[in-house]
Amino acid sequence: MEAAGTLAAVSFDISLVGLKNGVKAQVDRDALVGAMGSNFRRVGIAERVDTADGGSAEVYIDLHGCMFALHGDVSPMLADVIVAAARAARCAIYWPADEMLMAYPEPEMLVDMPSRSGDPTPVHCANGSDLRLLIQSGLDAWKSYRDQVVPPRT
Repeated sequence: MEAAGTLAAVSFDISLVGLKNGVKAQVDRDALVGAMGSNFRRVGIAERVDTADGGSAEVYIDLHGCMFALHGDVSPMLADVIVAAARAARCAIYWPADEMLMAYPEPEMLVDMPSRSGDPTPVHCANGSDLRLLIQSGLDAWKSYRDQVVPPRT
């Protein structure tokens, strides 16, 4: 895992996007941040989530959601925090993968997921364990790429 104050050149990005009737919608920032609890903190100019099990991500929040920039694996507790934030702010979860998927943490959110041709396929993601399973292939591909382009730290 990266040290808490460092930024790496390459990250695996998990995005939370507020949706209403299939289009981007503004989210409740207080609910989003509140769901991250004591794991959320400001470090210099950056905002971060650091969990007790070693999970770590930079967090970039805007009007429509946020992005978690990971520089290593997603720990069980970090995955739980991401899903809790998505649930609290009613956001879909997107990540890079070969198969275009988007996760929604509450069944009643399905009606707000985009359903046009070419949109990612919605899949229910009830908890952090589900999220870790869903993103694993994309995360493995990213780590392989990262290990080729980013020199090891000494």
